[in-house]
Amino acid sequence: ALQYVWTAIRVVTPILLVVLITKDMVQAVMAGEEKQMKEAQSNAIKRIVIGIIIMFVPTIVNLILDLMGKGLDTCGIK
Repeated sequence: ALQYVWTAIRVVTPILLVVLITKDMVQAVMAGEEKQMKEAQSNAIKRIVIGIIIMFVPTIVNLILDLMGKGLDTCGIK
């Protein structure tokens, strides 16, 4: 069950990124102000970084648990 939730998150995250970044960029272009363009670009970069972090959470957690050597796992989440 947890794997299904994680799979849904991995599908929704990129879609949400594209929608939000596109919305911000369109608003900035329509406004035509340089300040809004830079703010939209900054937000896009932040969202992309957060999206990448979300996609790699299980890998990072598995790496940390392996380094600890406790034999723990992430309930099969990949």
